[in-house]
Amino acid sequence: MKLNPNAVVPTLVHDGRTVIESSVILYYLDEAFTQMPLMPRDPLARTKVRYFNKLIDEYVHNSCTILTFATAFRPALLRLSPQAREATYAKSPSKKRTEFKRDVIAHGLDSIYVGEAVEHHEKLLTWIDQAMQAGPYLAGDTYSLADIAVIPYVLRLELLRLSRMWDKRPGVAAWWERLRARVDRAGDPQSHERGGLGAVRGPSARSVVQGARPAQSGLRHVRRKTQSIFSRFTCAIAASVPEA
Repeated sequence: MKLNPNAVVPTLVHDGRTVIESSVILYYLDEAFTQMPLMPRDPLARTKVRYFNKLIDEYVHNSCTILTFATAFRPALLRLSPQAREATYAKSPSKKRTEFKRDVIAHGLDSIYVGEAVEHHEKLLTWIDQAMQAGPYLAGDTYSLADIAVIPYVLRLELLRLSRMWDKRPGVAAWWERLRARVDRAGDPQSHERGGLGAVRGPSARSVVQGARPAQSGLRHVRRKTQSIFSRFTCAIAASVPEA
């Protein structure tokens, strides 16, 4: 709370000054460290970067939380007493987030929030697929803040074994392999040790998309990977070094 009044991460402290909110941090880093620009020069391409960040900020981020709590996090929370669960919910800085966490833990994939959460991810994947028709990266020919912003959410889908959501979107698969290769080349030791970004297993894509009860495995792995998402986010920035 001292650094971030919203009591959430990420929070960046640079030269004694605090910057909060993921997309704002991305724009700040690009402007503060100009030797390695991550915003395209073309105004229209820059607009594409902002579109992706806006979609994430307004829709995908909360939807990611919903799918995660409805699947991987649900079994452990159901083992808690009602009082302990409520204490966990009370830690959320947002009343709205507390509301949908409570509902998805109680109802799982039958929650009223799950369908819309899937739709928001479908929209993100469609945007990625369409972007690949114009270039190798989300904003065109160059790796940008759009790619960096999207990485954690596609990674989370993969950790939840939801990669089948892009089976019919070859552009997404091609983009994801390209991004995995960049992060691996940036020297992330965990990526090499665990077989890249997608080494973890969790509930299946079919269970979430079609509504079956998810498997109860994967919670420990997803939590471990969640702790490393921001480090991978940082590694993705490092991966902006031009390819040899």
